[in-house]
Amino acid sequence: MSNARGTLEDHVLAVFERACLEQDLAVAEHLLRALELIAQRNGNDNQLQQALLKFAKSRPRDPS
Repeated sequence: MSNARGTLEDHVLAVFERACLEQDLAVAEHLLRALELIAQRNGNDNQLQQALLKFAKSRPRDPS
């Protein structure tokens, strides 16, 4: 179901990555939930796994 404009998953992932880049982790978390739903529906979690790693790396480090 891919087209020249990209899939819904591609667009959500792109906005998710921007939210991580801008450190807007509250928005990123909501977009991550959307990616989880899409992955469940599609039966493919490759992009979800990448997003989870990016989200984990975007979180502020514990200074202790």
